[in-house]
Amino acid sequence: MLYILFGSTAEMGQRCRDYFKNNGIPLIEKLNYIPRKTPLTTLFGTRLKATKKQVEACDYIYENSGLMVGFHKTQIMDAVSGRCNRLLTLSAPTFDFVREIKAAYGDYVMVIGTYIDPLQLEKMYRANRSVSRKERALRLEIGRNVKRILLEDRNLFDEILMYGGEDSVFSLSALDKQLELIIRKGEHNQRRMNDSTYVDLPYKGPKPYVFVSYAHDDRNRVLPVLRLLQLARCRVWYDDGIKGGDNWRTTLASKIQDPNCVGFILFSSKKAVSSLYVSEEVDIALDCGRRIVTVRLDDAIFNYKTENHLQTYQNLFYCDPRFNEKLIEAIGEEVKLRF
Repeated sequence: MLYILFGSTAEMGQRCRDYFKNNGIPLIEKLNYIPRKTPLTTLFGTRLKATKKQVEACDYIYENSGLMVGFHKTQIMDAVSGRCNRLLTLSAPTFDFVREIKAAYGDYVMVIGTYIDPLQLEKMYRANRSVSRKERALRLEIGRNVKRILLEDRNLFDEILMYGGEDSVFSLSALDKQLELIIRKGEHNQRRMNDSTYVDLPYKGPKPYVFVSYAHDDRNRVLPVLRLLQLARCRVWYDDGIKGGDNWRTTLASKIQDPNCVGFILFSSKKAVSSLYVSEEVDIALDCGRRIVTVRLDDAIFNYKTENHLQTYQNLFYCDPRFNEKLIEAIGEEVKLRF
């Protein structure tokens, strides 16, 4: 289970992070490029600082109030596949990023919103004399945006934590109790999903599977579809299954040529059409006689020869209202987990 703690800050944020850590749930390590001009400097003393180039090399990158933050997907893959637990902390400027991860990995992601009473939040920052007036004003504005998001997008949040100060019913001791219940719920949901729908994504076993070919620039549209196939108990392999140091092209070719590869899903797009790697994968699939399902993300087309072959197989359109249903049907029963 991947727990996303959204909006937590000051003492509340630290208390939450410590609670998860003390209960065996490590924090996702993020690289932070911090420009000199950013006002958010005081509370970054313990963060892992990096160069802009190092952050740009990360798989996931987002902007946070002038900061550039990134982390590598290897840190979350086991969590969003139901094999372990991890904690990712994000705040108001990163809300679209929260949507992206939730859309990509569904119920294996628990989004936890946090709310601090505005007067208590200001009290916290005023008590920290190292926080400048400018930084305090910016962080209070972030707190107001967190409140707005919690109210406007309530359906995205699985849980909401409350904290109103030690003179309130929402005290730090009450916060611990809320966190305990959330972790229990997450573990219960993970066991339930693993028992009923779990199949590795990407698939690693010896049974029939389908190979997925796509341009990495289309990842935000492709990952939710792969998550859909996982929930439908389909065995799917894509290039997140390549370990560091493996010969990338050789591995991709071998996964298509493997006798257990009984199907090939191609996500066709402007980016895919211009990708040498996608074209090579399609050629190998055609040479091996793999059954191809082409998912049209837009109106781009490959060269005449490739398109002539693709048209002899099934083509689905991403914009079709019945796309999900048609894709699961097109995959076939052979690659589905059976009970």
